[in-house]
Amino acid sequence: MMRVFDLHCDTISVLAEKGSNLRNGETAVSLFRAEKMLGNAMKTDRDKEHHSAYVQCFALFSKEDDGAKGAALWDALYAVFSEQMRRFSDAILQADSYRGIQAAIEDGKICALLTAENGSVFGDRLERIAQLRKAGCLAAALTWNGKNALGGGAMCPESGLSAFGK
Repeated sequence: MMRVFDLHCDTISVLAEKGSNLRNGETAVSLFRAEKMLGNAMKTDRDKEHHSAYVQCFALFSKEDDGAKGAALWDALYAVFSEQMRRFSDAILQADSYRGIQAAIEDGKICALLTAENGSVFGDRLERIAQLRKAGCLAAALTWNGKNALGGGAMCPESGLSAFGK
């Protein structure tokens, strides 16, 4: 039995740049690597209490701090993520709740959790938060290195939350 819960990967951004897919053996997170790491354990460990599990958070990363550009980039990356989930539904399942995580594990599939990296993906609009949540996004980093509408990041002299971010 093996249990893995990885809180972050930028794999979807790399797949979008390279025109690749989750079956590759090149990215740090791939179905190829997961299958190599876990072997057949996920599909053969049917004892529910000792079941192997792999939960992976996929961060859709926006290097753009501008809200409109950040939102557009997230939408493009979400299309890639969604296509990967559809294409490889035999091996991976997106979950947006604890029950969803349990269902993926019980099915012997990798569980994908969707996150956002850089609050610019909200496009400077509060209603966008609900849109991302509806898409299954469970968590978001409010800033990255620069400054967006929510606040200043690690490399920004104006760190902290903006009035809009509060």
